This record gives sequence, C-alpha cells and structure tokens, in this order.
Amino acid sequence: ATVALGTDKGATVSAETIKLLSGSSLTAGDGGVSLTANAGGMGGDFSGIVADGATVAASGTGGVTLDGTGGTGASDNGVFVRGSSVSTEDGAISIAGSSQDGAGNSSNGVSLIGSTVGQTGAAATGEIAIVGTAAGKTGSGGNYSNGVMLHDTDVTALGTSNVRIEGTGGDSGLRNVGVFVKRGSMVTAVDGTVSVSGTGGDGTAGNHGVRFGEGGGTVTSGTGAVTITGNAGTGTGGSNSGVLMDLATVGNGAGATGDVTVTGVASSGSGGTSHLGVSLGRSTVSTADANVVIDGQGGGSASGNAGVKMIGGASVTSGGDLTIDGTGSGTGSSNAGVTMTSTTLS
Repeated sequence: ATVALGTDKGATVSAETIKLLSGSSLTAGDGGVSLTANAGGMGGDFSGIVADGATVAASGTGGVTLDGTGGTGASDNGVFVRGSSVSTEDGAISIAGSSQDGAGNSSNGVSLIGSTVGQTGAAATGEIAIVGTAAGKTGSGGNYSNGVMLHDTDVTALGTSNVRIEGTGGDSGLRNVGVFVKRGSMVTAVDGTVSVSGTGGDGTAGNHGVRFGEGGGTVTSGTGAVTITGNAGTGTGGSNSGVLMDLATVGNGAGATGDVTVTGVASSGSGGTSHLGVSLGRSTVSTADANVVIDGQGGGSASGNAGVKMIGGASVTSGGDLTIDGTGSGTGSSNAGVTMTSTTLS
C-alpha cells in the first residue's frame, strides 16, 4: 500500500501494533509522520512497530517519529525495522522502542537491520535520535536483548544535524548489550556531533555497555565531536565491559573542532573475569586536528580487568593531544590500568 500526503500535510497513527510490510510507503510533508504503538504496554506476542521492506519519509521540515513498545513474548521488539528506509529532508528523526518483561530471548528495544535512516537535505538541522530499552526478562529466557541493535544499517545526518544513540540492555541472562553495532553498520554526520551511549543489562555475562562486533562498524563525523560512552551491567558472570570494540572505526576529519572521546566503565560485580573498561581490538580511533581521549575503568575482583586494553593491530591517531587513562581492578593477574599489544599510537 502507498499513502502519499501533500507538502503541508502530516500523518499520525496510533495502535496496539503497526505493521508496514513489503512495498508499503508512507510519505508526508511538513506535518511529518508520527507512529505510536502499544503506548499502554499491553501484553501478548508482538512487536510494537514493524517496518519490513517499507518506506517512511517526510519532506520539507517534517519529522518522523516511531515510538513503539513490544509485547511480552520472545523476539518482541519495541521497534523493528528491516530492509526499509526511514528519512526526512530537513527534519528530525526519532526512533524510540521498549521491550517488556517476558519469557523469551532477543527482545530488543530498537532493531535496525539492513536499513537506512537519515536525511536527504544538505542543510538539514533536525537531530536523529535512536533510543531503546530492553526490559528485564523473567523465566529462563532473557538473553540477547539489546537496547539498540544496528545490523548492516546506515544512519546519516546531513548539514549540522546531530546523531544521538542511547540504549539499555535487558536485566536478565547474558549478552544484553546497551548499544550493539554490527555487520558493517555506519553512523555518520557531516558537521554535527555523534554520540553513542549504552548501559548493559544486570544479568550474567557479556552485558557490555557499547559493543562493536560481528563485523564491526563505523561511527564518524566530518567536523563534529564523536563520543562513545559505555557502562557495563552489574553481571555475575565474566566479560561485562564498558566499551568493547572489534573492527571498529571511530573518529572525525580535517578541521574538526570537537574531540573524539571513548569512555568505558566495566562491571562492578564480583563474578567472573575480563571486565574491561575499554577494549580496542583491530580498531581505529582517529582525528585529524582535534584531541583523542580514551578513559577506561576495569571492574570485578578477579583477573583480566584492565582499564584500557589495546590488541590486534589497534591504532589511535590524534592531530592534537592524545590522552589514555586507565584504572584496573581486582587482585588477580592482568589488571593493568593500560595494556597494549600490537598497537600503534601517533
């Protein structure tokens, strides 16, 4: 189905669940598009908003808002976007999703898979905000529920627009990451700032604040500041790190006036090992003219809890000052403040 409104018109839809399936198109003008699903938090087995092979767009100054709450079953996302385009010309984009308590796994706040989110106007000023919360799960489930998951997805802010991504992982089980960037996803701004902030769930293991993995991804701005902030959940198992980066590219370009900052705080739980503040593996953090700051706080009381760990060809380049500050934790081995192996600093 195709719904196309005039240049001064808008579209507002509110329902328990909203589905835009293959070939669907919803476009509006300055009035924008606003979709709200399951605002009352009803139970059941469904995702709040599903866009699968669809187009959602606003022209002129119109914005796009997707606000969804999932049901109480497995794989019930607040907002699920796959193979779709969400865009504005100059306006803001807001995608906010929450999953609820339930017995299943993989219930993300916001899932963006093989999609594009961004602006088409070179003078755009509206913020792109993606905010997701995965609620605590009951029963034997509760794994793989991320606040925000970007999978082979491009998020692009033009003009002076900023990008803000915030996520909180589910509070039971393992691998409930605040913000998970994977499969070559790209988050970019031309002259605006880019901020990625995640808090891992309070479960067992692998509940990182921000994770780049499974093919990694890119977070960059042309001239704006780039900030990555991760706080691990208070897990009882191992490997609950603040920021875990593998095959990641983070930075900004020539003439940038904002710094590139990576800050991570690991789990304060006493269980397991390898609670790293910031881990850089096969990754690049760089700026041509600004400063780079990397600050990590290890956690836990056992071993392998370094503040900042750089391995596997990690590279950090700064056109200004370079500051790396790490604090290890625990009484075991490999709890250095900063540790580097096969790493290049310049």
